[in-house]
Amino acid sequence: MSGRSIRPLIIVCVLTMLYACLGHDTDTAGYNKAEQAFERGEYRLAEKLYQNYVQQNPSGNQRWEAWQRLVFISRDIANNHLAAQELLETMYLEFRTDPTKATAIRMQQIELYKATDDLENAITTIDNALNIQGLSNQKKWNLLFTKGTLALRVHQYGLAKTSFNKALGYAFNEQSRSRTLYAKGQALTFMHEYEQARQVLQQAFTVTTPGPTWSRIGFALAEIAEHQGRYKDGVQLLNTIRKHYPNPKALDIRLRALKKHLNMHPSQPQ
Repeated sequence: MSGRSIRPLIIVCVLTMLYACLGHDTDTAGYNKAEQAFERGEYRLAEKLYQNYVQQNPSGNQRWEAWQRLVFISRDIANNHLAAQELLETMYLEFRTDPTKATAIRMQQIELYKATDDLENAITTIDNALNIQGLSNQKKWNLLFTKGTLALRVHQYGLAKTSFNKALGYAFNEQSRSRTLYAKGQALTFMHEYEQARQVLQQAFTVTTPGPTWSRIGFALAEIAEHQGRYKDGVQLLNTIRKHYPNPKALDIRLRALKKHLNMHPSQPQ
């Protein structure tokens, strides 16, 4: 499908307001026809019918669902991410006073930017989402944690550290807190702030239940121990996490390297 089948954003907005002034009633039958065409895989027809429904029913009960279908067709069928972003931005204007829906729209925009490696715009969109009134602590944590992970990917380690610091204030359970501490420790490691990273990762290691995540934190601590010349500590950490670490081969390679360093520095206590 061509992206030209999606009408320009301004036309959708103007027509919606026009029909609002004319007082058109909700057209459930029109929405149902669009759904039937969608289920049959007749996406071009479904797209036209969903557009008609949105334009002609400014207070329709299925507006959210119709918009989402239009986004899906544009994004996943036509592979037109620009058109999908325009649709989502129009949706945001309509649903911006609903924190749940407004956040869901921003998250869809963020995922679209991530899919095209436009991480700078993804981060900007997260900042916009954080201004939505009435966000729950869990949503704030999710946005800030996502911002931090994206900042790591674009090598903005200071921004990542700041984002994870803020996210810690909204951590809502043990898992979210340990994930945030682990990510903050990674940011500090990339910044070569090894002692700060060690302290943060040690907190994460202490509060996390033994398992794959806990073992990854231990592995990161072992790497820092190697950077700091604490080879015995590194060996002990790797032996502690061995049965939980998901990549035994990588662990054994790191363990051999640490033992080699330890043999080369016999002055360290055995």
